[in-house]
Amino acid sequence: MNSCHSEWKSVYLFPCPYFELYKNHTNVALCSCMTECPKPQVEGNVVLTTDALLMNDFPEGGEATFECANGYLKEQGSERITCTSGKWSTLKLTCKKKDCGAPRKMPHLTYEFKEGTLFGASARAICDKGYQLMGPSYRQCYAIGWSGRPRCKVVTCDKPPEIMHGTIIEKPGEELPEYGGVIQYSCNEGYTLIGNKSIECIEDGEYNSLPPECKGMDSIYCPKPQVEGNVVLTTDALLMNDFPEGGEATFECANGYLKEQGSERITCTSGKWSTLKLTCKSMRQNSSNFLSFSNCIHSYGGLLLLGSANMADRRLQNLSIANRWHKQSRVYIHN
Repeated sequence: MNSCHSEWKSVYLFPCPYFELYKNHTNVALCSCMTECPKPQVEGNVVLTTDALLMNDFPEGGEATFECANGYLKEQGSERITCTSGKWSTLKLTCKKKDCGAPRKMPHLTYEFKEGTLFGASARAICDKGYQLMGPSYRQCYAIGWSGRPRCKVVTCDKPPEIMHGTIIEKPGEELPEYGGVIQYSCNEGYTLIGNKSIECIEDGEYNSLPPECKGMDSIYCPKPQVEGNVVLTTDALLMNDFPEGGEATFECANGYLKEQGSERITCTSGKWSTLKLTCKSMRQNSSNFLSFSNCIHSYGGLLLLGSANMADRRLQNLSIANRWHKQSRVYIHN
């Protein structure tokens, strides 16, 4: 209880924490209770200032001050509220998120902004092809700005390897070649370069191929030729075990195919085969042209074919002859 003293020294007890003394129209001293406000409640993106947080009592007519929360900036409105008749006035302060904007540009570095650039958002750092990221791969927008400082460093490859019986004739100026750097090789006189004459430093820090080799003419061989489709190696080529530099391998059309055009030979040059030009076509492609009996005899699949001219006008006559030959001599007429 608090006491209120009149001018006649009378003491009165009041059940209120704050009061004021005044006289009424009869000049009698009266005491009036002053209502206290509760501690202000905060929500959203505003908070009480440090001074307001340290206050224990909020009497009638008193004020409480607010500010924007961390990462937010004042947009508009007053930061103060007033205690009146035990209630706080309405807070007018509104705040908005801080915008960090785009990070400062750095060479060969870009950012991916899936969440925007406002407070709390994150951005992914991406380096150009041929460059590697140094530092954090993500940056976050804080109240003081973007976190971290990533950068992009050019990819380098190991020192280019030397080759026996050859030399490096061109290379970048750096001891360790950077991305895109090309190293060129050449063989000494009397030696042949096998492989790629140049290698390049690529984005993963490796060379795009092994360095070449320099070999003497007597030590260069080609692998056994590979066949596919309707061409096959001749018997002579199949029996060969080695294919030295300058050597040849011969092909022929597979069973049931005829030569259409191109050479049957390929040549071993610098450890690689030249391109085979031979093309073959199926003997069945001209099946609409019936065979006539002439003075020609052809082999087909182990059987005999008689003639090759068009016999559209003599089909019936030759059919009966074919039947007789088929029974007696196992001759096959293709039609």
